[in-house]
Amino acid sequence: MARSEAGRQRLLVAGGLLGALAASSCCIVPLVLFSLGIGGAWISNLTALAP
Repeated sequence: MARSEAGRQRLLVAGGLLGALAASSCCIVPLVLFSLGIGGAWISNLTALAP
């Protein structure tokens, strides 16, 4: 019984962490892209390559 309770707690913690990362990805992803030098002007140049 204690083993299944520990497994359930780990699952809940992992779900909470994944949920927190997903919720904050709207702020983290643009920051990472900007720090890598990938901005709106660079991405807009890619539209010229579209068929």
